[in-house]
Amino acid sequence: MRLIVFLLMVIMTNMLFAQTKQKFGGQGNTSLPAVGTSETVLSSRSQGAGAVVAFPSPFKSSFTLESPETSEIKSVAVVNILGKKVPVSVDLMSTRAVVTFDSGVPDGIYLCKVTLEREILTIRMVKSVR
Repeated sequence: MRLIVFLLMVIMTNMLFAQTKQKFGGQGNTSLPAVGTSETVLSSRSQGAGAVVAFPSPFKSSFTLESPETSEIKSVAVVNILGKKVPVSVDLMSTRAVVTFDSGVPDGIYLCKVTLEREILTIRMVKSVR
């Protein structure tokens, strides 16, 4: 009985792996997209059409977002890793935004939701005083 259960588990795992492999690239790329974000999740540096560049990371109190000239930044919101909104001031300048954290915000990892004309991107930023 244990052998049958084991064989069924192996077969089901292989079937799931094959479906995942087929859905996400076919060449062994089985990484899944991040939950709650589009496939254009960006690190602090990214290139390509529609890419937003965020620098510096880690930052001390403020960072800059730059989008291609064809994509205007409409809004920026920042949440901590637990999803709680973080008090920031945002200076929007068409394809550039400067995000400044209020004093007293602790060091840590923050998610920056950038709304462009045609898409919404999530960028992970690290705040550190070092």
